[in-house]
Amino acid sequence: MKNVASFDLRNVELHQAAVWTENGSVAFMQEGGFSGRVQAGSLQTVSVPSLRLRDQLADSVDFLKVDIEGAEFDVIRDCADRLSNVDRLFIEYHSEADKPQRLDEMLAIIRQAGFRYQIQEANVARKPFLARQTMMGMDLQLNLFCFRDTPA
Repeated sequence: MKNVASFDLRNVELHQAAVWTENGSVAFMQEGGFSGRVQAGSLQTVSVPSLRLRDQLADSVDFLKVDIEGAEFDVIRDCADRLSNVDRLFIEYHSEADKPQRLDEMLAIIRQAGFRYQIQEANVARKPFLARQTMMGMDLQLNLFCFRDTPA
């Protein structure tokens, strides 16, 4: 609310809820000041309200930022048929070390929605063949900048 007020933004609707694949509630793991994420099966979770992002994409969206700490694949897959309503899309992609990587599937969804993309590595492993580093159970973090071709 403070950010919206500080920039005097208008026509903004705020929701205090986790973005997810369904409306209701979801288990959310609090990680203190660093971050938090949807986390099934963790003992250190709280239940928070959830909103289905797909429902929010029925109309045109100029810019959508999806930075949801590991839940992005499930949410983007659920929204696949509505991503055509989004002009620019940023996704912070994570892979969890104990689960299959889904980057190829994520990129296919993005491509099928008509986006081109650029990828930037967010956490660089200095010696990936010698040591697989994880951070909070995640072994890869990429920034996906997705945009539509514009006529020259």
